[in-house]
Amino acid sequence: MFPGDRAPDAHLATARGNSRVFDLLRGPHFTLLAVGGAVPPAGLPAYVRVYAIPPTAPYAPDGLCLVRPDGYLALITGDPGEVTAYLVGLREGRPAGGVPVQTLAT
Repeated sequence: MFPGDRAPDAHLATARGNSRVFDLLRGPHFTLLAVGGAVPPAGLPAYVRVYAIPPTAPYAPDGLCLVRPDGYLALITGDPGEVTAYLVGLREGRPAGGVPVQTLAT
């Protein structure tokens, strides 16, 4: 899995019953999957939903996977600070690479 790939589906067995990753991704929001013991950053914006999921293939154990509203992977990391930096970059008009977004003059 790499950023830019479609987020894969996976079956999840939780205390609340069986579910699927695709069920968590429904809606017009970013989704942060905290896999295994991964700790999500505090103070995330309201447009990011966070789900702690058990380790399950193909999601790396103890990883954070940020999924865009269109269902594609935005970021895969083990560092909560990278999630925060990515979201700050979006708010400031910078993609993940840090290069400012150029707008075309009309």
